[in-house]
Amino acid sequence: MALSACFRVTGPKIVHEVFDDEVVIINLDTGTYYSVEGVAAEVWTRIDGETVQDIVDDLSSRYGTPEQGVAPSVMRFLNELQTEGLIVPAETLSEPAGEGRTTPAQARPSNGQFQAPVLRKFDDMQELLLLDPIHDFDDAGWPIAKPADPPQK
Repeated sequence: MALSACFRVTGPKIVHEVFDDEVVIINLDTGTYYSVEGVAAEVWTRIDGETVQDIVDDLSSRYGTPEQGVAPSVMRFLNELQTEGLIVPAETLSEPAGEGRTTPAQARPSNGQFQAPVLRKFDDMQELLLLDPIHDFDDAGWPIAKPADPPQK
């Protein structure tokens, strides 16, 4: 993976919610959910709209850690997200990165020393998540109702 690479979240089958310093990510196709905290949450909130280099540069600057200490960890984390099917390479950035762009990750000051991002994976609720009809989405990301059975004559 090149530092110039950019990624995007994999369509409507992947949903996430940011809770302070944690992001919970759910794969609606598999029922698997994930938790990322700290630096991992910072990386996740910046996937759409920035290159790997943008993310590494900012983390390196904010944590006072040389790029060579940040880049391998970030790249490993992004590879893991890609392997899990949570992100895919993007042809172009969905939103230009820049000074005016604010994300939860940028709004928080660093809280000490850089720690490699970690993806925690859970499958203990797969059956429940897969039974819930809300996971049926159309291309726009909206839930779709199951077709009604035709009336019996």
